[in-house]
Amino acid sequence: MTDTARAGEARSTYEGLQRTLRTCAKALDAAAEDLAEVTRRMKAHAGDAEALAQGLADAGGDARYVEMTEAVAAALGGAARQCLRVQDTARSAATHAQTAATEHRRRYGGLHEVRTSRRTATPRPGYFE
Repeated sequence: MTDTARAGEARSTYEGLQRTLRTCAKALDAAAEDLAEVTRRMKAHAGDAEALAQGLADAGGDARYVEMTEAVAAALGGAARQCLRVQDTARSAATHAQTAATEHRRRYGGLHEVRTSRRTATPRPGYFE
């Protein structure tokens, strides 16, 4: 049996699916936390760029540099907003993964307990179909 087949078989078990869903939810939560930090930093950099553009304008700097610096500030602000959207999506996906694990446990947890507590072998799901 190949490693890919073993991995697929492990994911198709009750424990494997529960483990996969928990791992997915944890990874998405971690990604959302990382994205929150990225968003915070982007907003701070956008504010710094705006202040720099204002300082350039007040000092009588070349108008094209002021415009470019303002464009950078606007781009960073826009990127921060989009990053926030991705963060919200990651949090939502993590919640859905947790909900799926809970629903799977609710539906199949009892059956899994019965199957694993028996001393005799029981047919795999789908055997009688």
